[in-house]
Amino acid sequence: MSKKEKKSKENKEKIKINNPHYVEYILRTGLALFIYNIISSAITLGIAAIIIFGFHLEFGVLGAFLLLLFSLIVSLLISALITTLRLRTSARAITDIRDALNQMTRGNFDINLKITSREEYLTDIAEQINTVAKELSSTTILKQDFIRNFSHEFKTPIAAIKGYSELLLKDKTLSEEDKEKYLHIIMDQADWLSNLANMTLMQSNLESQNIILNKEDVYLDEQIGEAALLLYQQVEYKKISVDINVGHILVNASKDLTKDLWNNLFTNEVKYTGIEGHIRVYTEEWDDEYRVIFADNGIGISEEALPHIFDSYYQEAGNTSNRGIGLGLSICKGICNLHGWTITADSIKNKGSTFIVHIPKSNLD
Repeated sequence: MSKKEKKSKENKEKIKINNPHYVEYILRTGLALFIYNIISSAITLGIAAIIIFGFHLEFGVLGAFLLLLFSLIVSLLISALITTLRLRTSARAITDIRDALNQMTRGNFDINLKITSREEYLTDIAEQINTVAKELSSTTILKQDFIRNFSHEFKTPIAAIKGYSELLLKDKTLSEEDKEKYLHIIMDQADWLSNLANMTLMQSNLESQNIILNKEDVYLDEQIGEAALLLYQQVEYKKISVDINVGHILVNASKDLTKDLWNNLFTNEVKYTGIEGHIRVYTEEWDDEYRVIFADNGIGISEEALPHIFDSYYQEAGNTSNRGIGLGLSICKGICNLHGWTITADSIKNKGSTFIVHIPKSNLD
């Protein structure tokens, strides 16, 4: 089952009214009406008793029958009134729920359903609908952000490739040095497009779980060391000091996927660490797990954004200093999930971030 199908199933379950809820509602309503009848009958009989004994009235059989009939009619009227008021409140709540669901089917998730029914199951449904609407609204915003960012990220390198290609074709007076410079720009932009396509495909495969794990023995220090070498030029350019102290830990995992995991984490560290910043990568051994820790003193993540950084296509608002479409950390989480690992993050804005990959010892083989 794909991630989207699971999400859809979870959302449906949140607004599903199970049969036990119906049974519980019927029992509680029946009990309430029974109690109302007892109360109304007691009130009516009490009034009748006051009339009889208070005024020392004497009734024959017919009078007693009429009194009982009067008590029954008053009791039924009181019960009917209470039931009508209760059902009217419930009916209004059900109408509000139906209207909210109709709005959601039309794509409007900006709703905040409030009902006044005394029925707990109706208020529970309203709360669950609000939760689902909020989640769907967030998903819609992420989708819109992705389309905007994706279009922008693709349009920019395509425009550069087209422009420099036309320049190379039309301008015959270009020096060899300029030609080589333009060709390097075209190659860089083509690499960036290829990277975007690969990341999008990787995310799609992770979400659909369309990946077969070919596990083999790999050492963490060797893989992380290779990831650091790949970013040597960027590290040198930004004059970032890198401290790596990773244990020679053997894990059984997909070599290709874990390589992508460390590459993405290292790339993220370098991207958001400033000039002459510091990155530290190390491992810790705990009783039940190993921890691979990536720490930096970069720009950090805001408290509002931190819970969403592993969501697909999420990018912190206002952060336009780096290119990307918000897939790197989401891919990291997907790779960890496939291996039975977990990834967590902690950060302070303008102070730095720490990402921790938790590898259970029970999952090493």
